[in-house]
Amino acid sequence: MEASLVRVLRCYVCFRPHVGYTQGMSYIVGVLLLKMDEQTAFFCFANLLHRPGLEDLFRLKKEAFDMFVHTFDYFFEKLLPKLHEHLRHEEVVSEMFLMDWILSLFSKALSLDAAARLWDKFLFEGEVGIVRSALGLLRCLAPELGGLSIEGIVKLLINTKDIDPDVLMHHVQIISQVLPTARFEKIRARFYHSNSRDKRPSSIRMVTQSVSRAYNALSNLTSPFFSPSVSPTSASPSRSVDSPVSPSAEPIMTSGQTPTNSSGGMITLRSSPPKSSSGGEELSISSSSSPVKNGSSGKKDSKSTTTNNSSDKCLIS
Repeated sequence: MEASLVRVLRCYVCFRPHVGYTQGMSYIVGVLLLKMDEQTAFFCFANLLHRPGLEDLFRLKKEAFDMFVHTFDYFFEKLLPKLHEHLRHEEVVSEMFLMDWILSLFSKALSLDAAARLWDKFLFEGEVGIVRSALGLLRCLAPELGGLSIEGIVKLLINTKDIDPDVLMHHVQIISQVLPTARFEKIRARFYHSNSRDKRPSSIRMVTQSVSRAYNALSNLTSPFFSPSVSPTSASPSRSVDSPVSPSAEPIMTSGQTPTNSSGGMITLRSSPPKSSSGGEELSISSSSSPVKNGSSGKKDSKSTTTNNSSDKCLIS
């Protein structure tokens, strides 16, 4: 049994490396192996985790889990207000038990018979079935949770194997009657759009700051292949540059000379995919000649720097 469990999990990690292994998967695979062979268990496990909304949770995406928790807490407060207030008073947040329930699909906290009942509900109803099952489980345990402190609450919520499956499904059915699918989808969409609006400005600021820090870090390098006096001409206006570069500081290049920066470092030129009109080949200049100096012999007209095809672009690296 243990060897089969390891083989199925390894196959899944190779099959979907972007998901990888998450603690709790072994409980799900263990339940499947009790009823089927390794190959069938692998197929069922892969399809089970590929259901909408569940794969992101197993990838431990913070945005997906936060949205799920916000949706769950909304209905928890609306449908079970007294228990929600008691858990908040005891400083018990949903993340303490909800992640453990989801990542094992209740097979770690519940007995096999009770977990199998909730699996049927999840397979038939989808993500809303998980919320209904979790709220039904809390409603079933409410009389015991009401008299416990934080230590007892967490201990009971992560291990409820003594619960009667019939009693559990009775409470889950009551929750299902007051939590229609349309209402769940509406509230989840509201949290999704709110979460997207809140994160968009901070993401833009984060990217802008990262680009600015990266460019400033490169500007401080002493490598001969990069000099602060050579600034990318295609830089966006939002990038912060400490000192602007005058046009005279850029090297003047001709076809017979090696482009260098002001400190003597070599610059490699590569053309973009469009071909030149003369020979149809890429322009690649790389040699170790001395840098071009201002003077009668080295100064060239800026018009000589253009190639036959004006659409070619030069990338400086």
